[in-house]
Amino acid sequence: MSRNFGFRTTAADILVGLDLTGKTAVVTGGNAGLGFETCRELARAGTRIFLCCRSQKLGEIDVQNIRAEAPTADVILHFSDLSDLHQVQQSADALLSECPHIDMVICNAGIMALPDLQRTPQGFEMQSGVN
Repeated sequence: MSRNFGFRTTAADILVGLDLTGKTAVVTGGNAGLGFETCRELARAGTRIFLCCRSQKLGEIDVQNIRAEAPTADVILHFSDLSDLHQVQQSADALLSECPHIDMVICNAGIMALPDLQRTPQGFEMQSGVN
């Protein structure tokens, strides 16, 4: 089956007809924008989602919103601050201990247009370090 996708294509369009039951996805930046839409549609398709974000409060709200739309969704909030490589390693270790098999990793998190020069704890320019 050949399908054409373009700049107006949504996550829902891409997943039409796919059953992802039993698959596991890790989505960084899953609590906003494209990441949230991706998590929502993957959950509707049966995917177990690890919604990774750096805000526990905002993440909890988004997990509740996804579960409200897809009551059988298996969505797990996972704290992940990508600006600190030590926390990235801790996050990866925690994910692998909770879920040794991951089918998809969707690297959506990122920042841009910072108003001033900022650095990660390891000294990298913040935008490059996070992205």
